[in-house]
Amino acid sequence: MAIKYIYYEAAIPAASLNATDVRWFSESFTTDGGFTSATLELYGKRQSTPGDLTVRLYAADAAHKPTGPVLATGTFDADTLDDTIPDWFSLAFVYAFAADTEYCLMGFCAGGDAANYVYTYGDNTSGYAGYRGESVNSGVAWVTSGTHDINFRIYGAPTVTPPASSQYYTKRLVAAASNELWYGVDEVPTQLVASIGRLDTSDFLSMFAAYGKVFIFNNTILKVVDFTNIKIGTADLNTYAPDFSTLLTGGTSGAKMVVDYIISTTADAVCTIYGKRTTAATFVAGETVTGTDDDGNAITFVLSADEVSPDPPHWYDYTVYGGDNTYGAMPTQATIGCNWRGRNVLSGDKDHPFQWYMTRQRNPWDRNYISNDAGAPIEGGNAEAEECGDIIVALISYSRDYLVFGCANSLWVAAGDPAENGALYEFYSTGGILSSTAWCRDKGQNLYLLTTAGLLRIAPGFGTVENLMEESWPDFVKDLAYDSTLHKLVMGYDRQRHGIKIARTTLASGDSACFWYDLRTGAMFPDTYANAGGIFSMFYYEADDPDYRKLLFGCNDGYIRFADDSAKDDDIGDTDQAIDSYVTLGPLALNTVDKEGSLNSMNIITVGGLTGGSESDSNDVDFKVWTGLSADEVTEKLITNAAPQIGGTVAAPGRRRGSTIRRKVRGQFLGLRIGNDTAAQTWGLEKVVLNTKKGGKIK
Repeated sequence: MAIKYIYYEAAIPAASLNATDVRWFSESFTTDGGFTSATLELYGKRQSTPGDLTVRLYAADAAHKPTGPVLATGTFDADTLDDTIPDWFSLAFVYAFAADTEYCLMGFCAGGDAANYVYTYGDNTSGYAGYRGESVNSGVAWVTSGTHDINFRIYGAPTVTPPASSQYYTKRLVAAASNELWYGVDEVPTQLVASIGRLDTSDFLSMFAAYGKVFIFNNTILKVVDFTNIKIGTADLNTYAPDFSTLLTGGTSGAKMVVDYIISTTADAVCTIYGKRTTAATFVAGETVTGTDDDGNAITFVLSADEVSPDPPHWYDYTVYGGDNTYGAMPTQATIGCNWRGRNVLSGDKDHPFQWYMTRQRNPWDRNYISNDAGAPIEGGNAEAEECGDIIVALISYSRDYLVFGCANSLWVAAGDPAENGALYEFYSTGGILSSTAWCRDKGQNLYLLTTAGLLRIAPGFGTVENLMEESWPDFVKDLAYDSTLHKLVMGYDRQRHGIKIARTTLASGDSACFWYDLRTGAMFPDTYANAGGIFSMFYYEADDPDYRKLLFGCNDGYIRFADDSAKDDDIGDTDQAIDSYVTLGPLALNTVDKEGSLNSMNIITVGGLTGGSESDSNDVDFKVWTGLSADEVTEKLITNAAPQIGGTVAAPGRRRGSTIRRKVRGQFLGLRIGNDTAAQTWGLEKVVLNTKKGGKIK
């Protein structure tokens, strides 16, 4: 809806100014906001037949007179005005007015003269701060006065400055591939040049985000990718090094920063310092930087270069603060980690596989495990008293209150902070988690873990543990045949499709055996992809852009993919691959025990409406039918997918006249397979109608 914008409306006019061919009028006014005009209205009447009234818009000079080029023009047939009673009349007048700017309206009648003109009325009591102007020589010279304003009104839509976005953060998607790191800028991957050749993606690698950084654990390679802090450096640190959270100030620039991390605490050392700048002013080379540490010591050093922004992000080793053993020591190797209760938690040390390590709360650089306060760093293992702990396979930051340790043979949970009256206990001893990435959470905060005992669902609060496959597929883990020396096993919850994706990918080839557990039906469905699309990682990206808010798959060929509802083929790099999709129904009993039955007719009804309708339409589907004298016989036939007794194609969409399949087969059990394997096609099934008849005893 357009907004009517009125700039000025005077009272009943008390005086007039004529417009003729040589006698012109002007009126200056100053805008108080930007807007785009649509209509100009004036108040007046005619004398005889003045012809067209032309009104032009100009900028105003210092004397409030028209100046410069014509900005806008409007015309009105003044012969249509009343010649006795003045009234408002309007003309089209389009212009984008700037805010806080003085303009002049100027009018004349080219066909007018002393006997044929337009009265334009004004008001000398309105108090409006504009200036009336009059020229008696066609605009060559002007006389202006601020005491008699010409009545006018301008209508239009104001130029509205939209409110600032409420977003005050930036999300970045970070991925490791080919021994280097990539990060998203507006979802477009950018190579972090400093990381090239500095990772080993053929070895175990994991990472997590915390404090505006990404912490990477790649066995003996421990790294930080810093997206938040600026970086400054000095060739001489002098006597004292700044502490964590010391406020530093630039003596010349006035810039301020809160110290986060430094590479050395040694006196007089060459040192790089990372921290959060809190001012618009930036640090500059040559200035003296000062501050005071926690012990009251004066910090002072000279910058060797201008500050460096975190674009591209900084890349440096993950060590304790300043590499100083006062702050403890890093594990020599780690392969898994997470952030929990403000602590960086590490594990996966091959020499101490049962051990976990937690930093100080809100300080990822402090590992002084002999501290004795509520936020102190702490290390430990998961075991009964006097026992060697179980091997830690996964760290799961479930909530602020719970940290789950997925171990090789059991599941443990830390409840509450271990440095402040927290508890550590075993909640499942029947099996252990299969891999560090074999878990996910759904929107109800149920925790799912793929363990040696099956697919487990753990309710919030760890009250119950449910084995989802115990009855429907008790041999699922056995059939999965996961071998950690040969495969990568990952899981992810898809919030859009309400299910869990499980992928077991062969490390050497990328061959991927996938499964989809549908939380709405409680059923498990197999899924396969080309080797190029073999899945090595999963991550639900809670992107700012909803187009990228999806469960993402890191694939064998280096691509990051997602499930696309609009795609009808699988992407395998430069080409696409047709999807072979099918559903099997059965074995279905055609009669009671020891008796046969027959299938007399069948209708397969696909989804969709009429051609050109609004419903999504299915393409044609293929079908195959088998029967047998036992359920296992039919199951075997469904699996081998060979030599059906009936087969064919059903035209789609919907149900069509004459589409009934009337080919009879008999047996005690029946199996049906429906699907489509044609490129650039998709299909959906509404229902299947089977017309069966009971037969006699099997002989």
